[in-house]
Amino acid sequence: MENFYRHIENLLSQHDYVVVPNLGGFIVQMQSARILSDRITPPHATIGFNALMNNSDGLLAIEVSRSEQISYRKAVEYIEGKVELINDQLKANGSVVIGDLGILQKNNQGSLTFNPIYKSGFLPQNLGLSDLYIASREVRQTKESANRIIVFPSSKLLKYAAAAVIVVGVLVASPHINDVSNSTNYASLASLSFVNSFDGNEDQSLEVKVAESKPAEVINTERPAIAEQVKVIENKVEIGNYHVIVASVPDRSSAQRLCDELVHEKFTEARVLPSSRTYRVAIQSFKSKEEADEFVQNLRKSDEKYESAWIFNN
Repeated sequence: MENFYRHIENLLSQHDYVVVPNLGGFIVQMQSARILSDRITPPHATIGFNALMNNSDGLLAIEVSRSEQISYRKAVEYIEGKVELINDQLKANGSVVIGDLGILQKNNQGSLTFNPIYKSGFLPQNLGLSDLYIASREVRQTKESANRIIVFPSSKLLKYAAAAVIVVGVLVASPHINDVSNSTNYASLASLSFVNSFDGNEDQSLEVKVAESKPAEVINTERPAIAEQVKVIENKVEIGNYHVIVASVPDRSSAQRLCDELVHEKFTEARVLPSSRTYRVAIQSFKSKEEADEFVQNLRKSDEKYESAWIFNN
């Protein structure tokens, strides 16, 4: 069985998912970094399981045929035999350890659940990443801070300092007052000469004022365009980043067919999420992880075929 599990691990290190016929599909899922009380966990990849992905796409059989150097038909028979052994162990023990992937369990209703191993070491996304532990910081209060003594200057020193400030202020301000009075006289003469020089040019001053007032009308005409732009931005519909995934298939036609079935079942917000290697079918999307978690719990209780639904964050 270890060789069989090794084939699945090799494929998951190169692809986003691996389908085991008549058992289910193992999917690579990315988890974001988290800040805990004692450490910071880096972004890492984990393995998920979806029992609805049980139709063979030939990828696992090709890998077994190439590695074991056997024909494709014998590889298919080899996979079927291993799946039968896994099902027998599930019936006898209720759980099976799938190599370095995780533990596969069967509940009382006959549905399969999967508990992945934290940060599988065979995935390239987890190489070189380790948890960063945070040392606790102790705050100590010194006795010196509590025994500080503040000494105020005597009243005599304050009087002498106030008198010195007044004397310096008078000496500094007196030249400035003389300069202000002289500048006031010069300013009054300049204003009279300015008025006299423009007595005969009233028409020219009027023309300048009219010419300068015209650009103000152009500024007012641009305001409706800005208001329309704001309305267009406000009318945009935001789609949540937390998607409840019920299936992942390799081609878009199968994904769209499954999406249409969900819409027919009154899941009107179901849609297909495009990807470079697989197409994920989201039954509904949410803006917060709490809403998505609550929806997944209710969905799993409503129907057994949705017990393997999981949350994808893009």
